[in-house]
Amino acid sequence: MNSTALCQPMQDNALHHSAPHIPVMEGEVLSLVSEIAPKVICDGTCGAGGHALALLSEVGSIERYFCVDWDSHALEIARDRLASFGDMVEFIRGNYAHIPDLIAAYGIEFVDCVLLDLGISSMHLETSGRGFSFLKNEPLDMRMDDTEPYTVLDLIRETPVEQLVAIIREFGEERWAGPIAKAIKEYCHTHSAPTSKGLAEAVKKAIPRRFHPRKIHPATRTFQALRIALNRELDNLKLALQHFPDVLRPGGRFIVISFHSLEDRLVKHSFRNDPRLDVITKRPLTPSEYEKSVNPRARSAKLRCAQRRTIST
Repeated sequence: MNSTALCQPMQDNALHHSAPHIPVMEGEVLSLVSEIAPKVICDGTCGAGGHALALLSEVGSIERYFCVDWDSHALEIARDRLASFGDMVEFIRGNYAHIPDLIAAYGIEFVDCVLLDLGISSMHLETSGRGFSFLKNEPLDMRMDDTEPYTVLDLIRETPVEQLVAIIREFGEERWAGPIAKAIKEYCHTHSAPTSKGLAEAVKKAIPRRFHPRKIHPATRTFQALRIALNRELDNLKLALQHFPDVLRPGGRFIVISFHSLEDRLVKHSFRNDPRLDVITKRPLTPSEYEKSVNPRARSAKLRCAQRRTIST
């Protein structure tokens, strides 16, 4: 099956919503989900409800839609946007890694589709005030779950420099991890109220100018690494990949949109090697040039989909 061809005609129309946050690869998600006529969907990273709004509006077979997110502010936005769908939608504040337990509390054992849109949204960058953006003077927070007590400032100040180097090198794939770790450690210890913009400047100065990347801010990889480490994002994804196939009905689909190579590699290898799944997207789907021009956040997105086997081998 050529899912790319199926989703392409829907893409441009899907992008013209007047929603405050554009869901990434909306057309592709709609196509892959509508093909199986699902009754129950679990959106593990609901955020502001962009994908949920599209799916509930366009896929007539849906009877129940579970919106899961660990960000209470995002869930409130989603609740408002999806109010017209009434009791079809359940809003659950929690970490997507615990979806099997979260939906069990509602008497649900199996679902027809699980959707994960990983990483951070434009909402986190633009309006959260939690220091995800290196262009703003915001507190060094970076918590996806703002009830957790430990912030990225705590992480930087309390982590030995050698371990900080390892975090930036492993999770950010940053070659200048050594000087960056020392620079941000010094910055956070010498400033009483360090900010995300100040941290970004410290990173920028730690990298020789001739080695600054051309297409991204010099602090991008470091911010990614710190956020991933603080929120244990790869650990959560590993748990999801291990347990989610068990909550899928035969023929149900597991869709993951990732934004960096570490996540994508985990998804690719897990889908290929899991005897419970058949890979639907032999290669990852990527956004069209048009979508990338409309929504720059989508430029690094990769979508992979697998389907629960009717009979395990």
